Amino acid sequence: IFITMMTMNMLMFTQLNNPLSLGMTLLLQTTLLSLTTSMIMKSSWFSYILFMVFIGGLLILFIYVISMASNEMFQNFSKKWLLLNLATTTLLMTLMMNKIDLTMNLFNNYDMTNMDMLSKEENIDLVTKIFNQSSTMITTMMIIYLLLTLFVIVSITDIFKGPIRQKN
Repeated sequence: IFITMMTMNMLMFTQLNNPLSLGMTLLLQTTLLSLTTSMIMKSSWFSYILFMVFIGGLLILFIYVISMASNEMFQNFSKKWLLLNLATTTLLMTLMMNKIDLTMNLFNNYDMTNMDMLSKEENIDLVTKIFNQSSTMITTMMIIYLLLTLFVIVSITDIFKGPIRQKN
């Protein structure tokens, strides 16, 4: 269910043009990603940290967006577009379900309080699930993307002009 909602969210993200609706879509996507990650992993600490980092970034995004574009109106979606989006998502999900192993143990989730009860080998196993050989390419691409984004933001920002919203 979460993967279907995430796919619909990604398809809807391309059609939005209001900054506030884009931010709300990012918030929903982050929540769904954190829930999915906490169900797959034995421990929910990684999904909690991921959620907190994204929420911190979204708070900064909301502050800038509200100061720049506070009076923009939302766009109404047509029923045809929503029906096409739902049909495409359903088709994609049925194609993906053939590839996904549905035998994951979703209910084997430890709380943060039980982390100290895990042995050292299990703790190492939790970290190696994130940084194993199959996800090396995705992790590397994410690091490069974040580094490039940091460089672009630093080059766009003008230190001498100060904040976006001037104090009166």
